Amino acid sequence: MDQAPSTRSSRLLLSAALLGLAAIPLLPTPQLDGVPRASALMDLAHLPLAALLCWLLTRLLRHLVPAAALTLAICVAIEGLQALLGTGEASLGDLAVDLAGIAAALALMAALDDPTPRRIVLVVLALVLLSAWPVARTLWVFGEEHARALRLPVLADFEGAGDLLPWQGSGGCALRLATEHPHSGSYSLKCRFSPGTRPAVVFSDPPHDWSAYHRLDLQVFVAGEDPLPFFVKITDELAYRDPKERFLKRVDLAPGPNTLHIELENLVVGGQHRKIDTSRIKTVVFLLKELTQERVLFLDDLRLQPK
Repeated sequence: MDQAPSTRSSRLLLSAALLGLAAIPLLPTPQLDGVPRASALMDLAHLPLAALLCWLLTRLLRHLVPAAALTLAICVAIEGLQALLGTGEASLGDLAVDLAGIAAALALMAALDDPTPRRIVLVVLALVLLSAWPVARTLWVFGEEHARALRLPVLADFEGAGDLLPWQGSGGCALRLATEHPHSGSYSLKCRFSPGTRPAVVFSDPPHDWSAYHRLDLQVFVAGEDPLPFFVKITDELAYRDPKERFLKRVDLAPGPNTLHIELENLVVGGQHRKIDTSRIKTVVFLLKELTQERVLFLDDLRLQPK
């Protein structure tokens, strides 16, 4: 009889912890959107979060299998809610890491129930195997980012799968590597823009310091027979937080190949008379406005020209 209030309090605390833990992936993190290393770390965080969620549910339900099934259902629901609320995207990769976290929690709880040396060794091996893929992917993302920094003045030539990591399509723009219309090498970035108000290609978190360079060059091939108004938007750290501080330039592209030259000395914010800080570049965005029909572009060979 004396333990009943304590049991109720424990269950309330567990329920509150579960709600708080489940809400973490739903929190908006716009400052991390598209940043490869941040995205990789957030994906990796699914493993301990799912493991902790499974452990809390096991304490609450007192049965392993129902707790594991409910954890997986919550993880699936979170992925769907992220897409619905606009705080993230539904990802099968995230669910795979969630499953690894659930399996890790089950293995640990089984080992703690009967902590024999043999079982502990097997559990440690299982944990290493379960965490190998998300950890290896995170290390690969960091390695690719370091390699991109070493390739300056080349920002992107799309010759490897890692080149796609900092690139995202938004507002109805789909991206993929293509062998069509490369300017150098064997590949270009194919950008398929669907009709919409502002479909865009976003190059997030490039090497930040462009202060030793005077110009950004890029190659754009326009498919079709009609010219196309094309907008280039560049942000530094201040402009990343305040949309009014962003540099925006319109370029009218002709059908076929186009070479764009953007003088970095001219990166002045419209109406503000402030120059973009070229030592703290955050994003480069290529967008179309009020598009009424599908258009396809091929980007290649983004590079900075030394002073």
